[in-house]
Amino acid sequence: ETGLVLVGSQPSGADIYINGKRTKYKSPLRLADAPVGKLTVEQVLTGYRVWRKLLTVQGQEVSFADYAILLPQKLTYTSFLSEYKVTQLVQTSDKRKTFMLTSKPQAALWQLDNNNTPNKRYEVPGNSADPSLVNLQISEDGNSVLFRQNSNGLSSLIAIAGNNSPVNITEALQIKDGTLSFNPDNNREIFWLSTEGVVRKVSLEDQTLGPVLANNVVSFSVQKSRSYYVTKPDEINPTPVLWVIDNSGQDKKPVTKTLPPSTSYQIDYSKPRINNYVAVLASDTKQLFIVSNPTSDKPTTSMLSKDTANFSFSNDGTYIVYNSSNTLKTYDFERALRYNFGSSLVDLTSWYWYDDSHILVVANKQLRLIDYDGQNDQVISDTADMVESAAIRNSSDSVIYTSSGNLRSVSLTENKF
Repeated sequence: ETGLVLVGSQPSGADIYINGKRTKYKSPLRLADAPVGKLTVEQVLTGYRVWRKLLTVQGQEVSFADYAILLPQKLTYTSFLSEYKVTQLVQTSDKRKTFMLTSKPQAALWQLDNNNTPNKRYEVPGNSADPSLVNLQISEDGNSVLFRQNSNGLSSLIAIAGNNSPVNITEALQIKDGTLSFNPDNNREIFWLSTEGVVRKVSLEDQTLGPVLANNVVSFSVQKSRSYYVTKPDEINPTPVLWVIDNSGQDKKPVTKTLPPSTSYQIDYSKPRINNYVAVLASDTKQLFIVSNPTSDKPTTSMLSKDTANFSFSNDGTYIVYNSSNTLKTYDFERALRYNFGSSLVDLTSWYWYDDSHILVVANKQLRLIDYDGQNDQVISDTADMVESAAIRNSSDSVIYTSSGNLRSVSLTENKF
């Protein structure tokens, strides 16, 4: 019995080695009649780092080694906007719009164009004492932004919807704290979870508060068309309950009642090709749960991990990566497989999906590019860099990141952007 292995690389034309032996083929390749069992695929191209994958061929199934990024032996680095001290870097999920907060030359919000030229969107008034901008959020399309402004001993939430003037929603609506999230279906609406556990909508257009959507809420996650939230135990429900509600505030129903008590939960939704899932992480117990078919009449809940600090879905929803004891692990929903990253990621700070098959990881002040299953772990930051929490891919196969508050980029191809 045999299987099919798809081999490919960017750039193409790499020599292909199978189980350590050079073949006559170059990438891309459809390797038919591959023997069942362990198989090592290497792609070798002069001037580039070797890409190597150990995979298991299954009979009558397709195995993939067609997503290789061949990194140049010598990477190209660029420093830019050196006069700016960057405190936060944020990008839309489609990678089309990038924003940054700075402390120098002034406390301001900027949007980077395709040439990485900053355009100022907002600045703290010049007569402010000890000004700073923090906690930047952007809407799904990047047309609206929300951040916290600290100045003159006061802390305010500032929202900008499209090209409209900034709105101080702390002054206008008395919203001082809590959790705020943009509505993916309407960039001029924000869902607000107050510290009292009440969920309401905020209209940036009218500067008004909508009716109460839910009470007794611990954590709230806004998704397209619908939202998920967890409520505290009460007289009716003695355990925490995960609920789903559409974003108009209608059609509310319970999803699962098997969650452990916790002071907060991380909630996210994913819809791969075959199924749909909600992941819920109880922060106190560090248990990560997966709910399959959450909007159906019979959703199923299972525990994926007992020791998780954070998680994220891949952009296409096929994988979930989670942090357990400073080690990243991946679960493949389509194949029901788990992958453990081989090396411990000491001082793991954050990670970002570069594409559906690769992860950018910030750990030990380094920036690394790693395959979704933990293979081909490669440092891509410069030796002198002290990389912080932001790592963003732009539109030209390069990665923008901050090192000691300064903007840097590394090109993942031979050509400079």
